[in-house]
Amino acid sequence: MGKLGSSDFLVNTIWLRIPFFGLMFLSNALMFNFQAKAMTLFGSANATTIITGVNIFFSALFGRLLFQEELTFYWFIGSVFITLGISVITYGESKESKLKKSEEEETKKEKKTQTKKETKTETETEKEKEIKTESEIGREKKKEVLKEKEKRKKQKKDK
Repeated sequence: MGKLGSSDFLVNTIWLRIPFFGLMFLSNALMFNFQAKAMTLFGSANATTIITGVNIFFSALFGRLLFQEELTFYWFIGSVFITLGISVITYGESKESKLKKSEEEETKKEKKTQTKKETKTETETEKEKEIKTESEIGREKKKEVLKEKEKRKKQKKDK
């Protein structure tokens, strides 16, 4: 058996892989955490643009440092075009969402003013009803007073 088939090599590689596997999970957890925070701070579209740009930068940096990867002029041009493309898409989406938000706010304001007007008209009609009822009460009292006067006149005549 060669070196790769020996049990020592397999045991050593397994013990080396376990910490790197844990580091992979840790880095993914951190990435999801930062992505969620970026989405709450900047919105999902802007966060996607920022994360993509940062991802390209760090991929280039660690590729060069760890694997001596050659970064050509075309690689840089491609990464710039990718980032610009995502930025253009994000800008268009954010503009549309701002328009929708402003339209929604206007409709909410209109609804609020309508409800205020309705409540004002309701209170005005209630006041009018109160005034009408007061005037009706006054009329009824006048009628009663007139009837009593007529009764007294009749009683005086009868006597």
